[in-house]
Amino acid sequence: MTDLEKARWLKKNYREYALEWYLSDHARLNAIFQKEYKKYLSNLNNQLVEEQQSQFNEIEERMFKAYKEVYGSDYLVDTLIDRRGTFKKVQEIRDLWAPVLAH
Repeated sequence: MTDLEKARWLKKNYREYALEWYLSDHARLNAIFQKEYKKYLSNLNNQLVEEQQSQFNEIEERMFKAYKEVYGSDYLVDTLIDRRGTFKKVQEIRDLWAPVLAH
């Protein structure tokens, strides 16, 4: 990224100082840019992780509900009783969902 691009990014995402102020000191520009861009990427990554976790939680809830509907029992209780058998049952449910997930 050029100094001008960094200055524009900082003006948009950090503070609205004049471009000349950012460009007047190369070391300051790079120091501020590195710090703020690192924060920006970290926040962006955190948002993506939260979205992904939300999707996982939604799938988990659907699986628990489907397990209850298909087998008439609670997944977590069945897991404590027979982990391997419960896992096989979940795989059967997943195989039923496969055509739906493909679309």
